[in-house]
Amino acid sequence: MANSLKDVKDRITATKNTMHITKAMMVVSQAKVRQALQNHNNYKDYLARITEIISHVLKKAGSEYTNPLLEKRPVKKTLYLLVTTDRGLVGSYNAFIFKEFHNQIANLAAEDYLSMVIGRIGNNYLRRYSFKLLSDEVIHIRDNIMFYDIDELYQKIIKAYVEKEIDEVKIIYNHFINFLQVETRCHKLLPLESLPGDELEIDYNYENGIKETLDLLLPMYVEDELFGILLDSKTSEHQMRQNAMKNASDNASEVITRLELLYNKTRQQAITSELIDVVNGSNV
Repeated sequence: MANSLKDVKDRITATKNTMHITKAMMVVSQAKVRQALQNHNNYKDYLARITEIISHVLKKAGSEYTNPLLEKRPVKKTLYLLVTTDRGLVGSYNAFIFKEFHNQIANLAAEDYLSMVIGRIGNNYLRRYSFKLLSDEVIHIRDNIMFYDIDELYQKIIKAYVEKEIDEVKIIYNHFINFLQVETRCHKLLPLESLPGDELEIDYNYENGIKETLDLLLPMYVEDELFGILLDSKTSEHQMRQNAMKNASDNASEVITRLELLYNKTRQQAITSELIDVVNGSNV
């Protein structure tokens, strides 16, 4: 009985230590998700404005303007960019990405698509199942992501598209909805489709000509859009890690409660057994 009590007490101690860790991780994720959400919301205002301006310039350029990033050609090969995480403890974050990826390629032959991945978890997954990769380099995106972090990734995608190694680019990522919900999306990055935006009442002077201006703006816009998606996915990652750690802490608390009841019950049984032995001994 003594050994049993010690085992239960050790389990209580170990579970409490685990709960302290998960609670600390939850607090850290709470701070990170607030900062990531603020960064993403601020960036959305910029992206909406730049989209409106480029849409206006494209309309001014007319149908005569052509650019490889706008070219719609028969889709012989699609590149799927999966945005996953470097670390675990994020609930079903990566599972959602993999499920959507399999949904997208379900009716495609192996030669009809290439894959590319951000994050160590996704890289390990694609290698394990021998998917054909555009680049086998592990791409890491830190929490406080900056533009130069994605420059090499962006250049590889643009190069493959312009050289017609791929005919379209789709990004699979988790979109932040609120602090309880995310949505897995498959967004077409290339070719660029009609850009949303209201008609502007102003016009611009194009120092180098409207065509040259658009040739400069469109690649920048693609990179801007990619950067916004990564900010969105980072917000989702922190939110899901926060929820996962909260659930883990709540579960640990429930386990501790049950173990303490078991400990008290076992201890009471031990005391009762000892009292019975004492009473029986006194009656002899």
